[in-house]
Amino acid sequence: MDAWNVRFSNDGRQIVYIEIDREVGEHRIVVEAVDGSESEVVFTADSPLLDVAFGPRDNQLFVRGEDALFLLNTDDGTREELLPYDPPAQLQFSSDGTKLVFGYKREETMVWYWIDLTEGTVKPLDNLPPDYPIPCQNAPTRQMLFAEQALEVEERHYTLLNLESGEAKDMALSGKEAGMPFVLECSGDGRFGLVLSLFQGAGQQQRQLWLLDVGKGQARLLAQADEVRGALSPDGQWVAVNTIKQEGETAEPTLTLVRTEGEETRPLGAGYLHAWVRP
Repeated sequence: MDAWNVRFSNDGRQIVYIEIDREVGEHRIVVEAVDGSESEVVFTADSPLLDVAFGPRDNQLFVRGEDALFLLNTDDGTREELLPYDPPAQLQFSSDGTKLVFGYKREETMVWYWIDLTEGTVKPLDNLPPDYPIPCQNAPTRQMLFAEQALEVEERHYTLLNLESGEAKDMALSGKEAGMPFVLECSGDGRFGLVLSLFQGAGQQQRQLWLLDVGKGQARLLAQADEVRGALSPDGQWVAVNTIKQEGETAEPTLTLVRTEGEETRPLGAGYLHAWVRP
């Protein structure tokens, strides 16, 4: 028996998860009290269930199946299909659970929708780059930062989407400033974003770490090396930059704190290749 995708209820007293019985090929959604006092199978399916999360009310569950996103009422077992889609897909909730951004792949292009779960309205997000984003967890709201993934562009477009309002802010930066971006992170206040990109230089592929100033629409190169890691502090004031430069069989690691505004830096000694360091 396997179980995954554990999510908490809004009050933190329950969890929901998907349970798979491989012997009979059955997928079940289980709601369980955190204190272990009760556990209930609220939905069973013969086809795969890919994701589950509590809605604005704890008797509502959002379920991502093989070919549709639907809302399940755990009181009476009824379900309402919200969107049909072709997998793979992604979903991201606003901090209060009343808004949902849902994306799926249609003919090699990502299509995105913003859903107001209270009003029952669905709005297509036509102005987003058609690529996979990395969610940016921001308090008290959540935002998502999207990046255009084309290899060679004159301008690379970044879009910051506010999950609460469905509003999107577009930034266009010179495509020559950065290679293909593949890791994104936002500061807690949503003012800054980190982009880790691939760059072809000196006959070999290297990595670059860029800091995006969302408000100014500017990009700043923080590091370029064989291996680069980075993390923004929750208050958005510092970036921890971890690099490794390979010289033959010798690896040179560095770990530095860099101010997001201004030129101040603080060396912290040896870095670690696979560590994400939080200042």
